[in-house]
Amino acid sequence: MANRFANGAKAFSFCDVCGFRFDLKKLKNLVVKTKQTQIKACPQCWTPDQPQLLLGTFPIADPQAIRDPRPDTNTWYQSGTNGLQLDNTSGTGPNQDGFPGEGMLVIQWGWNPIGGARDFTDPLTPNALVGVGQVGQVTTAASVPPGGVYVNYLATSTGMLQAAIGINPGNALFNLTFIGPRRLGDITNSGTVVLADFQAYTRFYTTTSVNPPAFNSYIQSVLNPYMIANPTTYAAYLIFT
Repeated sequence: MANRFANGAKAFSFCDVCGFRFDLKKLKNLVVKTKQTQIKACPQCWTPDQPQLLLGTFPIADPQAIRDPRPDTNTWYQSGTNGLQLDNTSGTGPNQDGFPGEGMLVIQWGWNPIGGARDFTDPLTPNALVGVGQVGQVTTAASVPPGGVYVNYLATSTGMLQAAIGINPGNALFNLTFIGPRRLGDITNSGTVVLADFQAYTRFYTTTSVNPPAFNSYIQSVLNPYMIANPTTYAAYLIFT
């Protein structure tokens, strides 16, 4: 018996979703909730059946309750003040420390204020929920003792940078001022104040250990003492207390 339909191997058709032309054999029926539809889609438009559409199709149970349970009813104290308060009248009682002592699963509580009971007598009822903390004091020590004239390291560092690039007043005070044959700001002893001197002074008050000992020694024994000895000239680089 002959087939009712032609082979159609070379037939073309149009996608029911996008409308573009494709070979008929490349079109597939869309499936919705496991049901075949008569909507034919091209490979780009075709999507598999959406699993979320099957919610409720299959029975799913997630039971929480237990049949015929046997809970602990003899040693469980949920909340309240049973055994939690001191007997302030007689000073006696089975649990005078104020902490949970009855049962093996006691839940302790406290509210308004926290402490085991709403109404208090002196002393307050102890309670394991009470947070204990302490506020201490932080003491910061200055690098120099109070009173006198001291070097402002940050300002001096700025002055050294000015000297390195030839800008006054830093240039006049650190590059054109001599201590013997050496310029005051010539920490590296290169003959003039350069960026390396600015960097050495910055390291002196930030990361001293990075500097060579000779640099730190010159700053401590020559540069800083000279500024302190001339407070009027170097007032912008000093701290007066």
